[in-house]
Amino acid sequence: MIKYNLKEDNYKNHPMDNKYGTVITNTPYAGYPLTIVDNYEEVVNGRYTDTPTICLLHLSEDVRQYIRLKLFNEFLYISFVFSKPTYKMYEYKLTQLQDEEVVKILKNVLYNIQPKLQGHSCVAYKSNLIEDDGNYYEGIYVLNNEEEYTILKCKDKYKFYKGRKSYYPDWKKTEGLVYEGDINFMIYKLAIEVYNLRSIIVTKINSILDNKTDDISKYYKLKSELDMRLDMCDRWQKLNPM
Repeated sequence: MIKYNLKEDNYKNHPMDNKYGTVITNTPYAGYPLTIVDNYEEVVNGRYTDTPTICLLHLSEDVRQYIRLKLFNEFLYISFVFSKPTYKMYEYKLTQLQDEEVVKILKNVLYNIQPKLQGHSCVAYKSNLIEDDGNYYEGIYVLNNEEEYTILKCKDKYKFYKGRKSYYPDWKKTEGLVYEGDINFMIYKLAIEVYNLRSIIVTKINSILDNKTDDISKYYKLKSELDMRLDMCDRWQKLNPM
């Protein structure tokens, strides 16, 4: 077990051999840095077991999520091949967060970093409009106060909870509820479009470069528009606090 505890001696993370890894699969998170949390069963009696390792995927400087990956197949320790991640390395230390700060960080996940969250139901619907999607979405995230928070979304509503929750049976419960609100579809639809396009670019970059498509310039244009809308919402919220 590799200890991961920002509370211990006010520890500040930095790249270390056998503590950090990087994603090597062809996914939207290719090259992202990982903190290795539990590799206890990775090697037993000197033999590699092919058992998935528990990692924290660094989504931003504020947010991580737990993920299970297999060494050699899905991730490599940084010391194996890379001197540093091929995407970014975030450094952070234990931070006490007020509810207002937690809400701001989680809204950035919902409307920017990971609008589809981590999992969802599979209910078919005839409409092509996101507003008519009746599926529920959920994601669990670790913030810099070392606490886990859950985002639940269904139809035009979303909720933030402290701790691990799921749509069933927690959607109607108030225990641990930090915030609830209505989806701003003008921003949410754009966030999904940006997220989908970024995923296509990352996973099909060779084809995009060979065929000289305009996906990358289109991404920058949409991302700039999304950032502008998020900035406008942030300024409005500062003028109209919760």
